[in-house]
Amino acid sequence: ETTNRGNVPLLQRIRQKPGILIRNGVPIINKNSNSFTSTGTEEPLYVLNSQVIGNSFNSINELVDNFSVKKITILTGSQASVYGTQGANGVIQITTD
Repeated sequence: ETTNRGNVPLLQRIRQKPGILIRNGVPIINKNSNSFTSTGTEEPLYVLNSQVIGNSFNSINELVDNFSVKKITILTGSQASVYGTQGANGVIQITTD
């Protein structure tokens, strides 16, 4: 997997994670229907190497080199609550080399 990981776009790698849907070309974390969105967007919060990037897949996609992605972690519920309201739609943590 390490040898070929740069050949797989970031969107495809995130899509392979459990609980991820693709809506309008961006990843969405599949949650309960009774959850609410305070920011007006369904996009999760993106965190790159412990730095909060924001709620835009396009921003994170521009910053990340596919060859350097080491790990992608999906956080929801109480795990995502450490990010406050920014993490209300879940958090996608990306770790690079």
